[in-house]
Parts: sequence; C-alpha cells; structure tokens
Amino acid sequence: GNFRIAFSSDIKAKCHCYVRASHAGKGESNACFYEVWAEYQDELEYRNDQWLIARRTMSVIQEVGQRAILGPES
Repeated sequence: GNFRIAFSSDIKAKCHCYVRASHAGKGESNACFYEVWAEYQDELEYRNDQWLIARRTMSVIQEVGQRAILGPES
C-alpha cells in the first residue's frame, strides 16, 4: 500500500501503511493458506544517514485461513 509519513522532528517520524499478505502451506500443509489484511504503524528514527524502523506495530483488520501455517514445518 501507500505510505503516510508524518515528521515530528528532523530525526523522528511516524509511518502508516496498509498490507495484504498471502501465505501458502508447505509439506503436509500444502493445501492450507493464510491471508491477512492489516495496517503497519511504524516509528522511524534517522540514524547514521538513514531512516530506520525503531518500532513496528501491526493491527489486523481481517484474516482468513489457518494462522498455524506460519509456524515451523512439522
């Protein structure tokens, strides 16, 4: 999605972005899937001539499928 960035100072900013992520199962779970619609809320800091994510929060809007496929393969 598109990023919305709001600067609070020369070295701090907040960023919001919507995301849709699809995941497919593997091995014995190859018929399973998990899909999530969410919003990332990031706190950014400018350090060493680059912007870095200092903190990220993900707020789930909707999800379908089996979240268990995100874990290690059995």
